[in-house]
Amino acid sequence: MTDRELLELIAQKVNGMEQKVNGIEQKVNGVEQKMTGMEQDIKLVKQDNREIKDAILRIENDHGEQIKALYDAREVQLDVNDRVVDTLNRIEGKVDRLTLKVSSHDVLLKAVK
Repeated sequence: MTDRELLELIAQKVNGMEQKVNGIEQKVNGVEQKMTGMEQDIKLVKQDNREIKDAILRIENDHGEQIKALYDAREVQLDVNDRVVDTLNRIEGKVDRLTLKVSSHDVLLKAVK
């Protein structure tokens, strides 16, 4: 092999390597672009995640207050119900006594006739 043939062979190999390096550079550039896109997507996901967490905290607080209000209202209603039942029991006792009195008056009226 002559020096010229050797140089041509080396030149061909260098050209081949240069093309492969260019291909690798293009692929690396593509990967970099994809990674940049992924970084942006991750930022968006993190932002959405923060917004979701904030919304959950707000909902938990609102529902906690609403549940507390419902519980308080239930307690008040139970107290009112107890008072109504007590009042009905007193009224029932009075009606029973009046019924007995009316019955005794009926007996007296029948005896007077």
